[in-house]
Amino acid sequence: MREVMVLFAASSWAKSGGINIESDSKNAVSWISKPINAPWRLGQLIHQITALKGKVLDRQIHYIPRSGDEVADNLAKTGIERPNDLIRIHP
Repeated sequence: MREVMVLFAASSWAKSGGINIESDSKNAVSWISKPINAPWRLGQLIHQITALKGKVLDRQIHYIPRSGDEVADNLAKTGIERPNDLIRIHP
């Protein structure tokens, strides 16, 4: 989530558009929504994400069960085996 927020906050869309982040981690979504509940060892990371959220006009973060989005899960598994990062932006 941090990488997505860094890229989006730096883009021209940050002040004119919105972002919808979906995650299959219920904990991650909970910690980003309520940083006070995050483990202390993730405090710096959660703080960075919270600061980036403030730079984005419209942002939503949702929990999507892994079973509810098999296509995204398969893409994520494929991406783990990639030698380089892949970034795809849809206008």
